[in-house]
Formats: sequence, structure tokens, C-alpha cells
Amino acid sequence: MFKEFFIFKDYFNHILESVIGYGLKVSIAIVLWYFLKLIVKKMGKILFKTLEKSRLEEKLEATVFNFLESFFKILTDFIIILIILPYLGVPTTSIIAVFGSLGLAIGLAAQGILSNFVSGFIVLNSKFFKRGDHIKCGDVEGLVENVQIFFTTLKTFNEEIIKIPNSKLTSNFVINFSANPRRRVVFSFQVPHDINIGLLKDKIEGLMILDNNKFNVEACSPILIVEKYTPFYIVVQVRFFVNTEAFWDFKYFIGESIKNVLLDMKIKFPICFMPFDKSH
Repeated sequence: MFKEFFIFKDYFNHILESVIGYGLKVSIAIVLWYFLKLIVKKMGKILFKTLEKSRLEEKLEATVFNFLESFFKILTDFIIILIILPYLGVPTTSIIAVFGSLGLAIGLAAQGILSNFVSGFIVLNSKFFKRGDHIKCGDVEGLVENVQIFFTTLKTFNEEIIKIPNSKLTSNFVINFSANPRRRVVFSFQVPHDINIGLLKDKIEGLMILDNNKFNVEACSPILIVEKYTPFYIVVQVRFFVNTEAFWDFKYFIGESIKNVLLDMKIKFPICFMPFDKSH
């Protein structure tokens, strides 16, 4: 009986020593993790501050700069894990094999995530848009805030923040409204059949010349066309080009100004009457 007790005691002491020893290793590994993270964080700050002070940052667009920061964080976390795991008794060859198998499994299970990752590089390399550009992808439209590893952030005109998966940007049509220095404004409105189109065109041309310097509008005559006829009114369309940065301000301004021109010409706005059957 005493023999069995001493055997159990030795076995228990061995387990206790193993648990304490491994627990100590885990504790040291946790401390090492935070210590290395602190060093990497300080190195990252020094690195990116150096880039900010050098001319290299001027050559890098803001979107590329944000992408590099995100990539640096993920890469350094991976390296720290490779440093700590062997200390816990995990062989390096086993780590590589596990990460290889894990990478394959994750790749098959999360193709969308990898697609977003690769698409992030494609978006940055193509340089189709940059921070501050006004773009539209599908039903989403806004100003580019930044491009990160998996997502691109847009700010809408309603001050909403939208994150678009990068794969959506490479697999869908993307319109960059800021790519060209000028944009065309198209404004349609209704006028009665008896309007003097020539006089209306002269009035609108005079309006544009008057406000050319204010909005930096390209000095060219607008194109005024009759878009279509209806039984009740004529649809007239005015087309002209304006510098991209003044697009929205001028578009809102010209709508109010055309209304004032029509009022000045004493043109009554057409009213449509819907026919109905009195027999019911």
C-alpha cells in the first residue's frame, strides 16, 4: 500500500513539475509576445515617420500608404508567432507544415478573403483611383477614404462610411468621376410648345458667360437640344462641360438660374392634365 502511495506521489510530482514548467513557459511566451509587439510597434512608428519626412511618401499615394501599414502589421504578427512557438517546444518544421496545411484549408474555405487580398494589390497597382476620388461601383457611390488589405472605404455624400470588398472593385465596373479634369453637366427641363428656342439659348449662353469666372466653367457654348415632344410640353436639354471640382456647385446653381431665366421670359411652366372618364 505504501509502495503504491509513493508511486502515485512521484507521478503527481512529475505532473505538477511539468504543469508548472509549461505554465512558466506559457507565461514567458505571453510576456515575450507583448514585448515583441511593443518593439515592432515602435519600429513601425519610426519607419512610417521616416517615410512621412522623406520624399518617398510624396511618391506614395495615401491609399498605398494605408495599405502598407495594414500589411506591415499582419506580416510582423506572423513573424512573432514563428519566433514564440519554437520556445514552447513546437518544432519549426512542424510550424511550417501546419501553416502550409492551414493555408491550404483556409484557401479552400475562404476563397473570398484571399480574393479580396489579391484584389487589394490589383487595385493599388492599377492606380485607377486614389484617396479623395469620387467613384461608383454598382449601387455604391462616394469618396475614397482609404484602401486596406481586404476592404476599400468610401464616404458617401450623406456622411455614411461604406466598406467595399476589394474583389467587388476588380470584378465590377467602376466609374471614377474624378479621373478627368472636366465633367459634362446635363440638365433637362420642360417648356411649352410656343417657346422661342433661339432666345432661350441666347439667355442661357449669356448666363454661363456671366458666371464663367465664378465657377471656372470651360469657355464654350452650351449645346441646347430638343430632347422630345409630348402632347403637353417639349423636353429641352442643356449640355455643357465644367471643371470636375466645381461640378456639384455649378449643377445646383444652373438649375436655379435656368428657372430664373424662364421666369424672366415670362414662360409658364406646363401642367399635365390626366384624362378621366366621367361615366364612372
